[in-house]
Amino acid sequence: MRRIRSPQRPLAVRPPITHSPAVHPSAILSLMSLMLILWGCPDEKDPPPQAGAEAMVDMGERDMFIIPEDDMEPMVEMDAEPMEPATCTLDSECFPGRICVEEVCADAECQRDEDCDPTRPVCFGPEGEEPNQRRGRCGSCASGDDCYGASACVPFVGADPEATSGMCALEGACAGSLECAPSSRLVMRGGEGIGAASGEGERVGEVCVDRTSSSREAVCEPAFDCRAGMGCPTGLACLPSGQCAAASLGEGCESREQCGFGEVCRQISEVCGPCESDAECGDAQACASGSCVEVPGACQADADCLGARRCVLNECVPPMCDEDAFGGEHTTLETALEIEGDRVYRDLMSCADDVFRFTLPPATSALVAVRQRDRGANLGLQVLDVDGRELGRAVGPAPVEAVRLLESAAPRVVLVRVFQEGPLSAAGYDLEIHYAEAGEGVCFDDPFELNGGDDTLDKARLIRASANLPFPEVVKGQSCPGDVDVMCFQVARNERLTIKGAVELGDALIVGTLYDPDGLPVEDVEGRWAPDLNPVDIDITAAQRGAYCLSVESDTTDGRRLGQGRYALELNAVSPALANLCGAAERVTLEQGRGGALGELEGDDVLRATCAPDSDAPEAAYHVDVTTPSLLVASVSGLPTGTLGDPVLSLRGRCDQATSELACSAGTFDVSNPFITPPNPATLRAPIIPPVDPVTGEGVGRYTVIVDGVSAGDRPELQLNVELRPLSPPPVNETCARVEALTFESGVAVVEASLDQANQDAETCGVGDGPDVFYSFTLERRSDVVIQATSKPAEFPVVVSLSERCGGPAISCGFGSSLTLEAGEYHITLAGVDAQARGLTELQVSATPVPDAPNNDTCAGAISLEGLSGAVSGDTRGAQDDYSMSAQNLCTRDNTLSPEVVYTLQADAGVPLTFTLTPTLGWDASLYLVTGCDDVEGSCVAGQDGALTETLSYTPSQSGLLYVVVDGANGEAGPFTLEWSVGD
Repeated sequence: MRRIRSPQRPLAVRPPITHSPAVHPSAILSLMSLMLILWGCPDEKDPPPQAGAEAMVDMGERDMFIIPEDDMEPMVEMDAEPMEPATCTLDSECFPGRICVEEVCADAECQRDEDCDPTRPVCFGPEGEEPNQRRGRCGSCASGDDCYGASACVPFVGADPEATSGMCALEGACAGSLECAPSSRLVMRGGEGIGAASGEGERVGEVCVDRTSSSREAVCEPAFDCRAGMGCPTGLACLPSGQCAAASLGEGCESREQCGFGEVCRQISEVCGPCESDAECGDAQACASGSCVEVPGACQADADCLGARRCVLNECVPPMCDEDAFGGEHTTLETALEIEGDRVYRDLMSCADDVFRFTLPPATSALVAVRQRDRGANLGLQVLDVDGRELGRAVGPAPVEAVRLLESAAPRVVLVRVFQEGPLSAAGYDLEIHYAEAGEGVCFDDPFELNGGDDTLDKARLIRASANLPFPEVVKGQSCPGDVDVMCFQVARNERLTIKGAVELGDALIVGTLYDPDGLPVEDVEGRWAPDLNPVDIDITAAQRGAYCLSVESDTTDGRRLGQGRYALELNAVSPALANLCGAAERVTLEQGRGGALGELEGDDVLRATCAPDSDAPEAAYHVDVTTPSLLVASVSGLPTGTLGDPVLSLRGRCDQATSELACSAGTFDVSNPFITPPNPATLRAPIIPPVDPVTGEGVGRYTVIVDGVSAGDRPELQLNVELRPLSPPPVNETCARVEALTFESGVAVVEASLDQANQDAETCGVGDGPDVFYSFTLERRSDVVIQATSKPAEFPVVVSLSERCGGPAISCGFGSSLTLEAGEYHITLAGVDAQARGLTELQVSATPVPDAPNNDTCAGAISLEGLSGAVSGDTRGAQDDYSMSAQNLCTRDNTLSPEVVYTLQADAGVPLTFTLTPTLGWDASLYLVTGCDDVEGSCVAGQDGALTETLSYTPSQSGLLYVVVDGANGEAGPFTLEWSVGD
């Protein structure tokens, strides 16, 4: 027989049932007999009672009779246990030993002080009727006397009205939908009696106060919510979550403004993704490596340029950029702006790199995010430690980029670099830094959640928009209990799809479920990855063409696992044609580190090279075995007898995996004229450190060189050359934190550096996007400086950028420079012209002190030339440009935009004068005679600007004082000798 019992009440605290001694058991039996006579017995043919309508009363060992539910209330009071309410507002409404939490009865948080942590050290609550029934919460105060300063003791939410215990709170804590404003420079937190109540809508332990004011009022601002009028970048949708997102996989798109930054609205499938052809980008842009790039000299309007860039005289240029309140002086790691963590900084402006620094407290993790407020540029995020080592990087088309930081035992300084992907532009953004203390149970989800979520098939991440495109090199995410991450990708029929996974951090057991284009799980296919288990990867052949999706979640059925962790997935798809290409690859035999092959491009066009999306020729593959660390140099050229005039070359670690590409080249550079890039031959250079066999200790690397072409013609014959050179170690001065100081000997400094394993750490001047190294030098006085750089052997051009601080704005930049610099410290960035520029380089810097300003810098201090003949020596480098004539002047026939010095000579009418000016060091000097200095061009009586030595003859028509001016053209200056003679 069924006993009435509350299912919510724990049996351990059930109060004993007692009977009143005034009621004798015989009286109860008489009463029951009377009830039986009045109601009668049930017919055996009657149906059994329905649940909820009638109940059976327990009379010991037998079912005595059935009582209608409407009439049984007196009997229930005798035997039934009291019910705990479904909802509550106060602790007193719950059973002993339980408290009211968010309007639901739950077990007490503590029974003794030892159950609480140090930030809330005391267990408050009344004793229960029985042992272990203490109603308790962990808190910091029994009354306001326990709180520090202006804070007060705020009772727990749900505590009985007479309770005074709770948490210390400071008036003015920002509500849950608010956050500390950037103008708030002081954040008070919990601990030592300062905190905030844990009530609804409040941020625990935080209040923001303006340091510049004596006011104690909080400085709060609304958190980002696009539904509240904050808006999204043009074209992006505002989701019900308050976040902005690009068009998802299931929604499609009508224009590229609905897509992520750098993506296009695909013309065929009408979904967002990387470009595949120039036609998808427009007339003034071209498709390169899946992104649209500007075509030089092709724009007609601002809309033809990327982001907020403007079209000026058919060239796309950066727009005018107004700096934010922080200014623009924090552009390098050395000049990083000190900010506070666990804060949000709104309405910032990216005009170039912005670098910030904050100190992450111990045992605290953080989420650093950059939220774009417009489509002016595609912003990226890099997080580094104080030594410049990268802790995380987030780039891509999404409007929000985020990096997670794990806790450490000690405080650490964190650097945040917000940079622009692509050409320089301007963009508004927010910087968000959120903290979570260790042990809070907080799990920062994968950053893509900030871009609209990826928990369902229709909001999935599209990581491969076409079967013609490669997968990302690696897909990373964060596993949180109960969270699902979904990513989708286009796969061609019969492609072999492999998915390999790993848990990089945490204890999660990641389970991956594969869905076919119809949205159905693929039977008997499941990936399982955990740090302590052998991986179970996914390997199938696609039965149909379309969008497959992978659902990833944490399996917490194993009680040992918390379900948190960071995972990494490596996806790859190999078509039968690519498998055949790799299977037929020819091995290049090397002798003395050199080898080659003759061949022809035959068969089908299997793939697209990343550096040449328009490569439409068949491919040929060649294997190269590398056993020691080497710089691999490969070049391919079309034979004169064939039609392969535009070859393309790529190097892969695995032939069938596009993400293993190490280098790609579609041309080379003419070292004698570095502004010209001929397409034939194509040359690449890549550093290779092969894996080592753990048994033999020898390198066992096999790499694949793939030859492709553009408009290859009907006879694409080729010559491939491969060379393995000894690999130099990474340069010490490859970052601004490790700049090498130049040492001058007799005014000249010469150094060598290998770019074999250098990285690209700085932008130069539009050219020089290859590996770089950094130098500095100091001038004690104003000097003429000449900077030259070259590769050894001269196989690629080298770019030098001169600035006043490492990585700062360039004073001069190009393939060399010659200029006059004031005393001070200067920095040089030496960079290869492109990613293939690897090898030994030489930098030469000469510095010649400029003489002090001469006394005869102007006509007022002119030096008199005495006697019938003579010679004087001088130098114009210390002078100023006081007298300038235009390039069309009738005196010297060329401009005089250079410093000059002045001499005088007393002339007699009819007596001829001859002057000879000989510049040394080969600069372009000019010489002219004037009768006055207020208007040298108008008073010029004779002038000469020829090649090197200038000879000037003049016979005055009247006696008087002549001014002899030694000048130059185009800013040139230097030492000279001036000779003169009077008479024949």
